[in-house]
Amino acid sequence: MKPGNVLRAKTLALAIAIGTGGPATAVRADELQDLKAQLEALKKKVGELEMKQETAEKMQAAVADNVVMGGATKGSFKLPGLNTSVTLGGYVKLDAVFSNPSAGVDTKGDLFLDPTAIPVGPTAGNNERNQVKFGARESRLFVKTNTPTSMGDLNTHVEFDFYGADGNESVSNSHGFRLRHAYGTLGNFLAGQTWTNFMNPASLPDTLDFGGPVGQIFDRQAQVRDRVRDDHVLGLQAARKRGRREALGNLAQRGFQSAHRVRRRKRGWGRVTDAW
Repeated sequence: MKPGNVLRAKTLALAIAIGTGGPATAVRADELQDLKAQLEALKKKVGELEMKQETAEKMQAAVADNVVMGGATKGSFKLPGLNTSVTLGGYVKLDAVFSNPSAGVDTKGDLFLDPTAIPVGPTAGNNERNQVKFGARESRLFVKTNTPTSMGDLNTHVEFDFYGADGNESVSNSHGFRLRHAYGTLGNFLAGQTWTNFMNPASLPDTLDFGGPVGQIFDRQAQVRDRVRDDHVLGLQAARKRGRREALGNLAQRGFQSAHRVRRRKRGWGRVTDAW
């Protein structure tokens, strides 16, 4: 090819390149501008969402200071301005008990099985025969609280029934409150009145009768205890206990200090508890 033709070919190629490259560069510039516009719109939307979230959090905080809210535990609520969850509960129960002979006039033994109130001896025949008695003294009320702390959850439990001071069934049956449980726990530590360590409530059979089966271990005591292991629940307890023997009206009591520990082990067929 002649030198002139070569020069004209190169000039034509350069013109084609310039002709095709110009529009492509313009398109890329337009795309870049679109991306910048979309980015700015996205930033604006994110800012609006953050402002809405902050406003909602402020409103929620304001509501929490003035409105009762749902608590952290099932069925509980939080009072305004507090981080404590409160649970109220209980039940109402009517008992109808047939006795033959009865345990006597205005006695708890006519409402549940009390072995010490079973009429025996020469005067047993003086008690009423074929007696039917109604009562609602087993009805129960309790209050529980749960408060998170840096040392674990602080829980309290207070529970009452109506087997306190006897009311007169001839007038108003105004039976008094009776304290059943009143204790607090912090982590594994417990202080207050509840079931003694020598009793395993899970072993009690379900019965309609409030007294339960004869021969059961049944005791609530004021105590201090600490669960020191979780694998099979090794417990320590120091309690002011009262030893008691009951045999159909004969009662002997003596007070003493006790310190003991309990070990509960779970097996596939059940649980084993030993205390000493």
